[in-house]
Amino acid sequence: MSTQTLATWLAQYETPVHALRKVANFPLENIGPGGEGEYLPEHSNWRLEQRAWRESVALLDLSFHMTILRLKGPDALRLLEDNSVNNWEGFEIGNAKQIVSITPDGWMLGEGIVHKKAEDSYELTPDLALFDWLRFQIEKGGYDVEYSSYYPGVTTPERYRFEVQGPDAFKLLAKVTDADLEAVKFFHGLDFEIAGHKVHGIRHGMAGQPGLEFEGPWEERHEVRQIIVDAGEEFGLRQVGYFAYFTASIDSGYTWVKIPAIYSGEAMREFREWVELPEDPEAFGMVSMGGSYDPANIEDYYFTPYDLGFGRTVSKRRDFRGKAALEKNVADRKARTKVTLVWDADSFAEATKGLVTPVDGLTTLPISPLIANYAGAQLDAVQHDGKTVGVAWQSGFMASDKVFATVAIVDEEFGEPGTELTLLWGDSRVFPRQDLEEHRQFPIKVTVAPAPWASYARDGYRSDLAGASVS
Repeated sequence: MSTQTLATWLAQYETPVHALRKVANFPLENIGPGGEGEYLPEHSNWRLEQRAWRESVALLDLSFHMTILRLKGPDALRLLEDNSVNNWEGFEIGNAKQIVSITPDGWMLGEGIVHKKAEDSYELTPDLALFDWLRFQIEKGGYDVEYSSYYPGVTTPERYRFEVQGPDAFKLLAKVTDADLEAVKFFHGLDFEIAGHKVHGIRHGMAGQPGLEFEGPWEERHEVRQIIVDAGEEFGLRQVGYFAYFTASIDSGYTWVKIPAIYSGEAMREFREWVELPEDPEAFGMVSMGGSYDPANIEDYYFTPYDLGFGRTVSKRRDFRGKAALEKNVADRKARTKVTLVWDADSFAEATKGLVTPVDGLTTLPISPLIANYAGAQLDAVQHDGKTVGVAWQSGFMASDKVFATVAIVDEEFGEPGTELTLLWGDSRVFPRQDLEEHRQFPIKVTVAPAPWASYARDGYRSDLAGASVS
């Protein structure tokens, strides 16, 4: 790590938007840790793996790519309370919940999942902004909290973390344990055994399907994995590589914080001056902005918890830092809603055809069938009659339904299923990325559908969440 801070890096550029548009993309190939050879891009192929969590059962490996922050001390809960919108009453040992954090200015800073390990002991899998923000608060805020962390690819994980997901998930799990896992409530946990191996499970799933996440000692990962693979053979289990894994957010309708609200505002100045960056942030690609959505003002890239579908986490029973500012932000902006956009097949074909049919010497930008995004923080303009009415978040192919789809946030008036809109494909012409060839933008016809896209995620998974204590 260098002594360069976020503040000194931003100072080199005209605006934060210019800075983030300069960051190089962080490709999926860089996710797996060097030398391990365990976190594969594909085990069979990403389409069959993707179908498994919807049609049979899938084994997903979460051991390598998640940042982990462990908190311990008498002020650990106060730290979480002070830096989230959540209500924390009734949070029991062994259970988990989503933490949603905003800045003092009322914009989304970060989010993640918190596991309560013991009294005054918590383990978080936060995004990078929240990871840094909590460490900053511990060092600057006088909290009696000790912390340790795992950063992907830097150190060896202490524990493996697997998920078994899909309609046959609990049939498979019933073969390897006597515990009644299907009866476990959403975000509730329990300790059980898999063929003598002690594990801790949480009812949770990245793909928004029936299943369980569980963890155990790192040195037992190979044996436990093989037990699951052998038991899952009769159900058509497929192990999921990281190519397919990162499309799960389209099925589940998950929207993460692409641009945390840390790049502007006096309230975040000290944090920007504290947080250190790698020697070459452009090469590291921690935050890589791209896409056709390109306002000049960085605040136009900031969102509220309600915009991202996290509104149910906002406590109505307690005050928290930034609450008044959040309420003002919500009142000042148009109401938005999260949707799925289904790409029109002919429009998709025409955009792809544009690769070999240049107009005035310019082709369209290639569309990857796996994940169409070409930047870590890609935001594409969603339009109606040429006016931007929303932002596209993540685009890719859903193999079970044979459709290309996008998770997006649109103005509420355009959120009705069946509404026809346009997604503007191609990078910004105002702030073009330096790692892309010159190309022409292409308007792709899309139709609004519900989010989450997967029916179980809407009817089962989300109904469980609605019953959880989150506000």
